[in-house]
Amino acid sequence: MPSVHKSGLAGYRAGQAGPRTTLAGVTSVVIVEDDAQIRSALVRSLAQRGYGARASASGLAGLTMIVDSRPDVVLLDLGLPDIDGEDLLRMIRAVSTIPVVVITARDADDQVVRTLDAGADDYVVKPFSAAQLAARLRAVLRRSGPEEAEEALIVGALRIDRARRVATLNGRDLDLSRKEFDLLHALAARQGRVVTKRQLLADVWEQPYGGPDNTVDVHLSWLRKKLGESASQPRYLCTVHGVGVRLVDPDCDGDREHGTVILVFCVPLALYVRTNVYDRAVDAAELQARSLAAELTTIRDKPGIARIVRQANSAASAGATAYLSGGVRIGAPIWPAVKVPAAIFSEHAVTTVAPDGGRLVWEPVHDQVAAWAVVVRVLPGKLTEGVTRTCVLLFGGGALLVLLAVALADRLGRSIVGPLQDLVTVTNRLRDGDLASRARPAGPYEVAEVGAAVNELAARIGGLLENARLAAADLGHRLRTPLTALRLDAEGLADDSLTVEVARTRLQADLDGLEQAVDQLIKQAREAPGQASARSDLAAAARDRLAFWSVLAKSQCRTADVRLPSCRVDVRIGRDELDAAIDALLSNVFVHTPEGTSFSVTLSRNGDGPQPWSFTVENDSPAVPDSQPPAELGGAPTGRSQPARTRGTGLGLDIVRRTAERAGGTLGAGPTSAGGFRAVLMVP
Repeated sequence: MPSVHKSGLAGYRAGQAGPRTTLAGVTSVVIVEDDAQIRSALVRSLAQRGYGARASASGLAGLTMIVDSRPDVVLLDLGLPDIDGEDLLRMIRAVSTIPVVVITARDADDQVVRTLDAGADDYVVKPFSAAQLAARLRAVLRRSGPEEAEEALIVGALRIDRARRVATLNGRDLDLSRKEFDLLHALAARQGRVVTKRQLLADVWEQPYGGPDNTVDVHLSWLRKKLGESASQPRYLCTVHGVGVRLVDPDCDGDREHGTVILVFCVPLALYVRTNVYDRAVDAAELQARSLAAELTTIRDKPGIARIVRQANSAASAGATAYLSGGVRIGAPIWPAVKVPAAIFSEHAVTTVAPDGGRLVWEPVHDQVAAWAVVVRVLPGKLTEGVTRTCVLLFGGGALLVLLAVALADRLGRSIVGPLQDLVTVTNRLRDGDLASRARPAGPYEVAEVGAAVNELAARIGGLLENARLAAADLGHRLRTPLTALRLDAEGLADDSLTVEVARTRLQADLDGLEQAVDQLIKQAREAPGQASARSDLAAAARDRLAFWSVLAKSQCRTADVRLPSCRVDVRIGRDELDAAIDALLSNVFVHTPEGTSFSVTLSRNGDGPQPWSFTVENDSPAVPDSQPPAELGGAPTGRSQPARTRGTGLGLDIVRRTAERAGGTLGAGPTSAGGFRAVLMVP
């Protein structure tokens, strides 16, 4: 069997899976099932049919087994003890295209659709036969087929062949270690895109939750040396500070656009400057030639012509020459080979190229005797005077502007990337269970809004977890009484004095009570906060529960001051929930205060507001349990209590609070001015 050069999640990416560890002619199956009996039965059944089966009882252990063993197919149960099967399916699909057959007892249509959309290849509902499961496995394996060979990646002169694990640069093999090759391939697969160090750690080092950053930096440094570049002068590996690294084609690298910008900006300006200098030099020569021709129009003798030309040459840097008919030249020396253009005998001036690269400006002079001309020479240096210095300034200014633009863009990018990195850090902490972690809303408006939304979401999740904890406590509190009664009656079956009919009646009554409690809990769980429940009479419920507790109050020498209205008081709470809430308030008095402590129960009207009725239970002792801190009371509470950090109200008051909130009411609890304790239930 060939050796596997790359294992784990990075080597099991979709479209990049390495060879699977299966024996010749044996199809390997990984079973992820929490039920021990089903798990062992599946292993035996598949083994009898020629499959090589391995099993795991938990989701995370099964994922590790899938990554390590690379099976041909996976059997996945959705109800796992540590992670939901749908989440595990998505994790598998994120790194592999391996066929997955879901085996579960969940038969709802929306569950089937959601699971298949998440990436399952087949969905089998329990119970099923071994023959049916084997047939489905064969069908799934037929559809999966052999994996196609992966094509080599080409980036400029760099070629990465993952199938042969060979990388070449300009046709020359690169001597890369296993991690260096995997790192180069991971970057080439995302050519031109920035890849974060966290992504590289997950893909190459199989550390999806991060690790030491210097691991990536060190391997990037080694890889740069083998590619013949450095961090200061990159060609293929370009670092994006504060974000990650990207692999680019040097011939198409966007960083070279900076030079293109400079050229596009400066070359037209340089051409304009050169043309402007040339035109000014030629125009000055033409002006001098016209002036000199005007003066020579009235002169007939050669000495006079020579004098005027000499004066003109002494005042100007360019050389002027009078070119008379018959080939006579007066003034500055001119090349003998220069011929007089035929056009000068017309009415227009002519400019020609001098043998030294300069210009000769010919201005015709016409009189009644003969036709002749004045020629003014423009030196080559005059045609480009100052052009070089101006171009240097232009290109320097263009480069400075580009640098300023890059610096501004970098600063702007950091202002966006910094808050985003902080946001990513906070979300990772929240994912790891640190619900107290909060983001700092900063950066652009949109990023700050996302940070604030993440903080609100974290607070909401914390509240939901707290409600879940209270719901679990409420469940235990509600079921404790019927379960205790059932257990006691079951133990009493050993009493020979009980007839079968009496025992059956007692057990049936206990089971009815337990069923009623469970039904009530299910009903409450399905109700949204503030949803109206069945209405009931609070005054009647209070009288009934006080009558129940009066026996215990009498035995403990407690006196009760009861003030209940004689009229009906309808509240938006079901009778069962109302009885449980009143029992919890009274139980807080009997359990957490010494015997002989008096208490009062008052039902009064607050007005016509949204919570018109207040049910108050007050005792003279401050003793309360320490699980939840009470709200400080300066009278009757007017809103939802905000807990302090010193004392508690107990599980019973938590149940009352949740009952009140479901009905749109509130519970306030805390010490009184006289040193006692008061709990006020305000309900609509």
